[in-house]
Amino acid sequence: MKLHIEMFGEFTIYVDGEKNFQYEGRTRKLWNLLQYLLVNRNRPVPQAELFSIAHLDGKKGKPETSLTHLLYRLRGLLADRVLPKPDYILCRRGAYQWNPEISVTLDIEGVEQEYREAMAAAGNMENSLVHYMAALEQYHGVFLPKSQDEEWVREYSTHYQKLFFNFLKEAYTFISKNTDLDLLEPMCH
Repeated sequence: MKLHIEMFGEFTIYVDGEKNFQYEGRTRKLWNLLQYLLVNRNRPVPQAELFSIAHLDGKKGKPETSLTHLLYRLRGLLADRVLPKPDYILCRRGAYQWNPEISVTLDIEGVEQEYREAMAAAGNMENSLVHYMAALEQYHGVFLPKSQDEEWVREYSTHYQKLFFNFLKEAYTFISKNTDLDLLEPMCH
């Protein structure tokens, strides 16, 4: 099973190349938790950090109980979507993490990888252009647009918009100098 998640333009999960599900507004806190755990899937996220992300800090009652309930519902949501493994989110020593045994690719990581490769090829503008164009192809719009009211999302969104405009500027500079105007059309789209 291959999971691919798009976070640019729309939050969409693909299983083996097929669209499995998209963000639905009625389960906003669940989606926010899922998105945060996925973006931070390479590290355990402390409970206190998730209290803030799920807007549980400062509320009456026990935030631990509310978080446990939200994560139970999130696991159920994922299981209902015909994803074969039930243990997507692990709890260890007061922290939660996306199960590292469940392989996932994120479009944001593809863009970051293309950026690193473009920077590594900085001396060879043609090679850099290939990576800039590949990054632009993966950028389908704003990072998690339906979650822009979340502070953590806005921070990532700003970062990716800066990368996007940097890619555009560098690619345009090279293309305009070499008069290969056919390459400008896909950039404009």
